[in-house]
Amino acid sequence: MNAAWGYEEPTPVPPPQLKTKKRNGWPSPVRKGRHMWPKNRDMRPVTDDEGEWDVEHKSDSNGDPDYDVKKLIDWNGDWLPPPESWSARHTFTDRHFGASIEKWINGHHQSCVVNLTDLLAEADYLGHEEIAPRTWIPTRIEGDAPQLFWQALPSRAPPPLSDIDISEYRPFWEEYTQDSDFLNPLQHPAKSVLDMEDEENARPGAGRSLEQNLRNIAQKKTAHNRRRKQKQNRPIAMQELPPPSHPGYRPLANVYFRPVVPADATSIQELYNHYVRQSISVPEFKDRSLNEIVDRIHAITAEGLPYIVAVQKGPRQRGHQDYVNERIVGMAFMDDFCDKGSLYRFTFELEFYVHPDFLRQNIAKCLLDRLLEMVNTSYPAKGGYEWINHGEYLKYGSRRVVKAVLCNVPYPDKEDTKWIGEFMRKFGFHERGDLLKVGHKLGKVVNVLIYQHITSEDIDPSVPPFQPL
Repeated sequence: MNAAWGYEEPTPVPPPQLKTKKRNGWPSPVRKGRHMWPKNRDMRPVTDDEGEWDVEHKSDSNGDPDYDVKKLIDWNGDWLPPPESWSARHTFTDRHFGASIEKWINGHHQSCVVNLTDLLAEADYLGHEEIAPRTWIPTRIEGDAPQLFWQALPSRAPPPLSDIDISEYRPFWEEYTQDSDFLNPLQHPAKSVLDMEDEENARPGAGRSLEQNLRNIAQKKTAHNRRRKQKQNRPIAMQELPPPSHPGYRPLANVYFRPVVPADATSIQELYNHYVRQSISVPEFKDRSLNEIVDRIHAITAEGLPYIVAVQKGPRQRGHQDYVNERIVGMAFMDDFCDKGSLYRFTFELEFYVHPDFLRQNIAKCLLDRLLEMVNTSYPAKGGYEWINHGEYLKYGSRRVVKAVLCNVPYPDKEDTKWIGEFMRKFGFHERGDLLKVGHKLGKVVNVLIYQHITSEDIDPSVPPFQPL
């Protein structure tokens, strides 16, 4: 009890203590009937993403045994430099720094270190001569003695830009005073008068009165205000708006686009054989077998040439389906015009087909837009469609260099080719030829239009093919 103020001083309350059993760092005893040894059902193989001590990690080696070694090699196959370790070292100290400086001084001409004159330090020296060490006098100038060079300088090329006669002046090595390093002072003209007839010295308006000057100032101000008002009231120049960006080729069907996979062969066979039986777009009369379709797909993809398909979207299946249940409704691909070892090694043929139930739905435009972007770096892709590629094939476009793309369009009647020409010109194709009566199928005489697309690739014609025929 505090007698002076009449209140009791508060007593500190200790924090609550938890009841714990101290075991001096030893683990708790194992319950009766249980043990720490793993059973067979607890044992499982270690995956590629797990290391020792149950540490998970991700690896992008794709099964390459030399993956870790390749991470230590640069693009040229040489070893990368070791990690930086110099920051922890002590600073470098040259114990012979003074000796190296002295050696450098002794290697130069003594005129750089000796006194040229002591006159400048004298208190009663009043001269204003220029100092020039005699070591500055060159022994040779462009192969001639200095005096001969100076005499021939006015006649040397290029001709001088000024009309001053340099022969009236003496070189600096003839201006020394006796045996010193001082030059004779410059001789100034005895009387300096401005030449008023010289245009550079003329001062217009020097003889005008104050009233004339004020009048000129007012006229300049009025002219300045007039020009400012004209600038403010002048009509705004019409500026051409930039053309709107292309909205893209949005397919009217529920489809997406991706590179071909081997599982697409059955659906591609069905689509291609429809054109074999019902049209003149393909030259065959008999259906193509599944093995022939698979071989054609493999031949194109093995060369790194583009082969893309349009896939109809459907209900998603549980699990990984490997594209087995997908329906191909369009395809486009390129193949060699002749052989990669021939003179036509940079020329290719283009073919594209769309399922008859999906015609006039922008699928062919989307196929051509994506395919030309892969083979022509200067082609402005329009986009507007869904493109999916989870593999390495066509991840960076075509592996082959493409200079010319040919597309043969069979037709029976010239009237049917008007819309074809407009369609092909949208993608940079131009008509290069028209072969008449070159085919006969389904009771029709078939003509062939040849369209060509030229890429921006720069080809060196002097370089032969890697494996010439």
